[in-house]
Amino acid sequence: MAEDRDVAVNGHVQHDVGDTRLEEGSLIEAGQLYADALEMFRSIDDPWGCAIVLQTLGAVALRRDDVAAARGHYSESVAICRSMNNSENIARGLIGLAVTALGERDVDKAEALLSESIAIWRDLGSRAGIAMCLAGLASAEASRGRFVEAARLF
Repeated sequence: MAEDRDVAVNGHVQHDVGDTRLEEGSLIEAGQLYADALEMFRSIDDPWGCAIVLQTLGAVALRRDDVAAARGHYSESVAICRSMNNSENIARGLIGLAVTALGERDVDKAEALLSESIAIWRDLGSRAGIAMCLAGLASAEASRGRFVEAARLF
């Protein structure tokens, strides 16, 4: 168990260093650090660690314009979070999936994902989560040319 704890600590450190590199704009280095962290969490069967890193890898993939990779990371993360009944991170992952759907021009899917996410955020009482979803729904409306409806969501 001590070895697993050490691996988990190292995984979190890798993730944190990746965050620093990401803030510095080093997408490739950050992505590698996150991938290393994911490998560590997988090696000790830590679903929470895997889910968090997968969401971060999804965000990195989006910044690199790799929508397919982002979708894969977010999908896997949401599945893990559903298996753990981790509502907050399900809602976060659904937002990531919605962004990928918008990137793929699937506005209906994005709206459905955001609607599911906003329901979770409402249950959790998170105004910030609700605001993120409303911003996403506004983007969906704008992509349909419904600018007045989009403005109402802001």
